[in-house]
Order: sequence, then C-alpha cells, then structure tokens
Amino acid sequence: MNNNTYSLVPFEYEGRQIRIISDEVGDPWFVAADLLASLGLDRKALERLDDDEKGVSSIHTPGGEQAMTIVNEPGMYNLVLGSRKKEAHRFKRWVTHEVLPAIRQTGPTPSQVPCLLRHPCPQRSKTASVLFC
Repeated sequence: MNNNTYSLVPFEYEGRQIRIISDEVGDPWFVAADLLASLGLDRKALERLDDDEKGVSSIHTPGGEQAMTIVNEPGMYNLVLGSRKKEAHRFKRWVTHEVLPAIRQTGPTPSQVPCLLRHPCPQRSKTASVLFC
C-alpha cells in the first residue's frame, strides 16, 4: 500500500475499537495495533507476514496525521489462522460474519459514517446498524 492519507472507519469488537481503512480499490486494511490487541498478540507476530500483507500508511486521526502499521485482509487471516488463542477464533468469526460483509456491501466511506451513526437500527447488530441505516 502506498503512503497516501486515509480516513479510519472504526468497528467495535468485544469492547475494543478496530480501525479499518480502505485502499484505492476498496480493499480493507486493519490498523495493526488494534488487530494485535484483539488477538492477544504482540508486534512480533507481524514478522511472519509477507511484505505485501502489511504496510505503513498516513492516517487522519483526531490528533492529526499519524503513520500507522496496517495489515491487509490476507495478512489478517494469516495472523488469525496462525494463532492458537481462542481470541483468534472469536475474532475470525466476527470479521467474516460482520465486518467484511458490511464493508463489501456499503464500503466504509468516511462521508457516510456520520450520517449513518445518527440513524441506528435496533433490530441489527451494532456493525450492521452503523453501516446499513
């Protein structure tokens, strides 16, 4: 991934925020620090990823632009499938059943998020409520 600036779309998983960006073609990239914390892994786990599964991107945050390590979808699966922790199984199910389908259906465009957050759908999951209303 090149070093363009991208906006974050936050998802909530078990009380933790998982920030995700989409690249120029719409593929999701996960902020590595969030992903590792949710999986109970340390930064050393990133060493087993191939170079095309991780990168650094300048991301707009409330504190300004920050360079963050990011992991693409195949890299996320590599981390999840390579982990024997039960956190990884729960996380994989959440990503494959809620996050990725939501991103593929709506795209995490930052301009949509504030409007969508004002109109929650109580009959849907939190992730679906944010993205589909």
